[in-house]
Amino acid sequence: MIRKSIFWGITLMLGTVLVWLVIQGRREETKQAAAPTEIVQTAKASPTRIFAPGDLEVGESREGVTSKQATPAPIGKIEIRNHGKVAYHDIMLKLTCLGGGGKVLDAQTRLIPGTIEPAQVLALSDLTFEGIPRGTVRYDFSILYCDFGPAPRTE
Repeated sequence: MIRKSIFWGITLMLGTVLVWLVIQGRREETKQAAAPTEIVQTAKASPTRIFAPGDLEVGESREGVTSKQATPAPIGKIEIRNHGKVAYHDIMLKLTCLGGGGKVLDAQTRLIPGTIEPAQVLALSDLTFEGIPRGTVRYDFSILYCDFGPAPRTE
């Protein structure tokens, strides 16, 4: 008899909890239904940033690279070619200094202002970077990102 009363007591408690949860759920649904479902906002226009664009190619001359380089080190002539059909501006150039065996010694970035039009070449000469580590055997260049379209006019 005690087992039956314990069983029915637990069943009654679970039923009560289930009914309470259903009622609470319905109350929450009506609160959410009363709130607006769509909010329209406008955003200011901004340039689109492209990460590692495939249209741009970095070519460089290997002159001036020695293993006992002093700082600041002149890098030489760098050319950025635009093989795409759109213009880019504000290019973030990454310089990776490599030692013997291809070990990465240092990495630096430099913002290159200006616009590179389609089928054009942007030539950068006498570019220097601070803090080139000793033991640098070669440099690798890559483009981290740039902005889509021509540079905005400043007046």
